[in-house]
Amino acid sequence: SITLPAGTSLVIPIHNVHRDPRYWEDPHKVMPERFLPENVKKRDPNAFVPFSLGPMDCLGRVYATALIKTIVVWVLRYAQLEPAGTLDNIKLNIA
Repeated sequence: SITLPAGTSLVIPIHNVHRDPRYWEDPHKVMPERFLPENVKKRDPNAFVPFSLGPMDCLGRVYATALIKTIVVWVLRYAQLEPAGTLDNIKLNIA
């Protein structure tokens, strides 16, 4: 147990939590099946927090979610998607 003095700022490194092997099998591998309902039930609910948690969460959460949905609909409507290989060949670079 840890007690923090009043007024202490606390920063949670979300990028690191999202890649923590205690919560994720092969944390650096792209595995969309992690987010299937049956797999979500198996993990800690706070292991994936793209918009933070609590009353001070991201102010842009609602906008970002609506924008993502709009982009996905646009892509599905106007683009022809074809696989260019397998997910194992994709390399993620974060700048």
